[in-house]
Order: sequence, then C-alpha cells, then structure tokens
Amino acid sequence: MSKKKERNPEAVGFKECFGVTALSTTGGIAAIFMSSMFMQYITDYAGLGAWGATLATILLLVARIFDAVDDPIQGFIMDNGKIGKHGKYKPFFMISIIFTAIGTICLYSMPAGVASNPVLVTIWVIFFYLLYDIGTSFNNGNLLYRTMTDDINERAKLVIGPRLWVMVLAMVGAGMTAIAVSIYQVVGSYNTAFMILALVAVAIASVISIIGWLMVKEKHVVQQEENEKVKLGDFFELFKVNKAMVIHFVKNIFAGFIWTLLFATPVYYVKWGFCADYGNPKQEPLAVFSWDVYHGPGHRHGFRSTIHRGNGNHGLYHL
Repeated sequence: MSKKKERNPEAVGFKECFGVTALSTTGGIAAIFMSSMFMQYITDYAGLGAWGATLATILLLVARIFDAVDDPIQGFIMDNGKIGKHGKYKPFFMISIIFTAIGTICLYSMPAGVASNPVLVTIWVIFFYLLYDIGTSFNNGNLLYRTMTDDINERAKLVIGPRLWVMVLAMVGAGMTAIAVSIYQVVGSYNTAFMILALVAVAIASVISIIGWLMVKEKHVVQQEENEKVKLGDFFELFKVNKAMVIHFVKNIFAGFIWTLLFATPVYYVKWGFCADYGNPKQEPLAVFSWDVYHGPGHRHGFRSTIHRGNGNHGLYHL
C-alpha cells in the first residue's frame, strides 16, 4: 500500500504567488513612467522652458548618486523594523506603494504656478523624485520572501511571478506614449495628457498592489536581539574592511548612468533625428520604422529601412 505524500508545510500556493506578483505592479508601472518618459516630459512638455533641460541634467546626476547610497540605508531601516500586526516587512511595502504612487503622480502633475518659478520647480521635482526613489527602495522582495517560507525551493516560486509580470508591464508600457498622444487629441495639452495618463495608470496599479499586499502573509519573522542589531556605523565600517563592497558600490554609481543611454537618449534621438515632434499639431508624433528585403540593381540583395515621418516624407536607408 503506497504511502500518502506528506504536504510540505513550507509550500507556497497560488494565493502567495499571485500576491507577490500583484504587489510588484505599482513599482513596475512607475518604472515605465520614470525610465522611458520622464526626461522627455520634463524637458519638452512640463512647461518649464529652457530650465527644464538644465533641471533634467542635474536630476540625472543627483539621482544616480542617491540611488547608490540610499538602498543600504533603507535596508538598515527595514532590518531594524519592529514586528507588528502585519509582520516586519509588510508595512514597508505599503509605504512603498504610497510613496511610489504619490511621487510618480506629482512629478507628472506640476501646477502652473510652480512650473513658472525655477526655484519652486526644482524643489518640487527633487522632492517628489526622492519620494519616488525611497518608495521603490522599500520594495525589496527578497526580504519579504524569506519570511513567507523557509524552503529555498519554494522561495524560487515567489521570484518568478514578479519578474515575468514586470516584463509584461514593460511591453504594455511601450504604448504609453501613444496613449498620451490619444489623450492629447481630446484635451489639447500634452502637459494635461501626461498628467491624466500617470494618474489613471498609477491609481489602477496601486489598487492591484494593495490587493496583493493583503494576500501576502509573513510566517517566519524573527526580531533581532538588542545586542545583535546592526548599527548605521557598521555600514561605514564595511567600506574599510570589505574592498569588494567598495568596488560594487562604485560600480552601481556608474551603472546607473547606463540608464541614460538605454532609456533617455534613444527617445531624444528618435524625436530629433527623425522629426517626431509631439508638440507639432501638423505632424504625427511618431516615426515609424519598417524593414524589408529589397532587390537592387544588378540583382543585389539587402535590407532596406524605411522611416515614415508624420508629414508624409520618408527616408530610405540601405544596408
């Protein structure tokens, strides 16, 4: 007679996997707005004039440095958190949802009175960007997963969902600019169009994340003893004794600048290089690329790239 297979007490089910996946929605949607759209919005459509380009450049530098130093500090804060009704780390995820949502929406909802004053707009952008950044840093799934199950194989299940979901959101996010253009056709202002898009998208994402937050439960939470608590000074001590960490830290600073090349620069390249001007009502906002195989003179074969501009003109580039 075969023995009945015992259920793994540390197993995670659909509820837990769905919960952590839904929990990542706000961070995923906010990343779309802050990676591929924000620089262009602030320089061209926020109504900031020439100061927008200057502020965007400063923000790129300050943000990359801040990103490199705030993660360890927020990790220190989370590790020293108290165990409460909802666990040890879950409260920080709720803070993450709130901070990320408010920061993203406010960055795309700049009042006209603020936009007209360089000092106020600088304070506004830096404050809400840092609020967004702090929110995303509190969204540390690895800390949460280890309290949900002690089985490392089961933890792997919790990792898969959020990663796949964020990739799906990124594909959906590729159409965000097109949606903003459609809203512009109705409201007649790109500033307002981006504000509406950010408000609706982030609000929906936040509701989904809160549903996921409610479905997640911490089962294994250990409160550190008073004499075992990590102190802030221990963080700086690591730089003295752990050279590998120093290298990793410096790497993070420079790796952050890759973001500029991957997301900000191509947007401007497409816009300025191919005349894809969103603000010109006489021209369609997007440049459309198409590739085909062509047969040239003398039976030459190759690839042809056609760039269709909104004004009806197009250019042919042969390879």
